[in-house]
Amino acid sequence: MRNRHLDDRGSLPLALLVIIALSGVIGALVATVIGSTRQTRFDQQYTEVVQAADTGAQAAAALLIRSTSVQMKQDAPVGTVLCGTTTAAACPATGVTTDGIPFEWRATKISTLGWEVRSTATTPEAQRTVVIEVADKPRFFLAAFSDRGFEMRGGNGADSYGSTAWYTGNGIVASNETIRLNGSSTGVDAVHLYNWDNNSDINRCIHVGGNDCDDVRTMPDATLPSARIGPKLQIGGTQLETRFIDEQLAACPQPLTEYKTSDYNGGNGQLGTAGQHTVLCFDNFTANRNITVNGTVEVYIAGDLLFGTPPNNDVKVNCPSGCAAGTSTPDARRLSFYVDGSGDPANPSTVKFGNHSAIAAGIYAPESSCAGNPSNAQASVFGSLICGTISNQGGWTFHYDDRLTEMGLGQYAQRDWREE
Repeated sequence: MRNRHLDDRGSLPLALLVIIALSGVIGALVATVIGSTRQTRFDQQYTEVVQAADTGAQAAAALLIRSTSVQMKQDAPVGTVLCGTTTAAACPATGVTTDGIPFEWRATKISTLGWEVRSTATTPEAQRTVVIEVADKPRFFLAAFSDRGFEMRGGNGADSYGSTAWYTGNGIVASNETIRLNGSSTGVDAVHLYNWDNNSDINRCIHVGGNDCDDVRTMPDATLPSARIGPKLQIGGTQLETRFIDEQLAACPQPLTEYKTSDYNGGNGQLGTAGQHTVLCFDNFTANRNITVNGTVEVYIAGDLLFGTPPNNDVKVNCPSGCAAGTSTPDARRLSFYVDGSGDPANPSTVKFGNHSAIAAGIYAPESSCAGNPSNAQASVFGSLICGTISNQGGWTFHYDDRLTEMGLGQYAQRDWREE
């Protein structure tokens, strides 16, 4: 009996050691389970919180895209901040997802045609921010574009200017089809060949001094450098939309009348009213005298647009201090022409320029034939010319006004998504 009691004395410490070991294992398991639960909860919330932030960003982007409020217009100052329907330096705009995760967003105008939406969602475990850029594209996007063919003869060129600076490198000419720069003495800043998927032939651009465009110089310091190739720009598509012209002409008082400078407004060569934006509609438009523009003016034309008709050449339109390359910087944003076109390439409406005429405007006529009136020499476009075809007999020069990049299509869309 005595020996048995002596053997039992070692069992108690062993049991205690086993209990201690088991307690450690259980504690470790509990800690692991708790840690795993926390990590799972964090991972779940980390995923859910970005979804909540995206919910706020998408809602704000949709509000911007669809809004017609004054803050959404392109003349709202850069730096304008939106919070729903209010404007404030600090945004209190908040929302809650169906999962109960709160988010807060703000939209800031970062450029003339661009907004940045920032949406942040927060949970006890995580915080994430989603950024979406909402932007428009400019209506007048380069110096000259032709849908069906572009031919310049004798002493032509394309350059660009800003409000004060000249030769900013954005004198870009472009076409969906062939570009011929025959006899160009001053050259162009760059050439853009659209419709490359269907016509990937660099030789469809012919430049004086060579059989292709290798000698067309590019300007690496240009603020809007031209890509050499691109997809086709479709008439009626986003970039070359025409429906808005039909809609505006239909909304104007009927019947439409013809404009001649000598007949209109007492023949004093004035368009618009100082300090106001004016929309005008005409059947045909003939500038047979100089025209001064007051305020800003949009002119919609159902038929033909003519600048200078023999013997009344040398017409100047929107040239308050003259229109001289290298020195004058007329503001082309003040005047824009939108020509409806016939819709029939075989019988298009026309945009014609008389000898020594100069026009500072955005001219949008993607279905029209743009040519001389009837021969043309030394005409200058300060602004942008967009046509169905462009052809002249000599001396056309294009001077792109960089400020036209501030005139949008009115078609805002998401351009970028990122997380910060």
